[in-house]
Amino acid sequence: HGLIVFDVEVGRFPKTMAMDPREETEIYLTQNKIRPLIEYLSTGLAFNRPAHPRRWLGEALSQCLIHQKAKTPMPALFTDDDLKTMFGIFDVTGCGRISGAQLKQALVDIGIRDYATEVGDKAGVDLQVFLNICKEQLASHALTFGEPEPKAAPPPAEDEEA
Repeated sequence: HGLIVFDVEVGRFPKTMAMDPREETEIYLTQNKIRPLIEYLSTGLAFNRPAHPRRWLGEALSQCLIHQKAKTPMPALFTDDDLKTMFGIFDVTGCGRISGAQLKQALVDIGIRDYATEVGDKAGVDLQVFLNICKEQLASHALTFGEPEPKAAPPPAEDEEA
């Protein structure tokens, strides 16, 4: 009987027993919260449009490390003034209200793609409701740096006699 030994230092079985590389990559990206980090950084770049993007990225990553050590979420990229400006862009008639569809588009524009609540009122939402919804959604989607999620269990060793 040949035993297949789990490599503790690497955290997985030898490559001959490894899972599909795409699946392994997906687990890695999820455990280390890479997609939210990239989305946060790219949204920050697009929103701020710094003159020196690489320097801005370096500073943003430094802030990420500070927040990771403190175990606090990254601050939202958008201030109240930014959100008020966005509301004004969607309120093209200046009536002080935007539709539910405009609200959803505004949320997509700030990186919130999974807002599912229907705004049933045909009158839409006013600025204060808009600000409350945006802040609530930004807070619930804030980039956090808790401990990485536990690694997926390795695939069971196959019985060599089978």
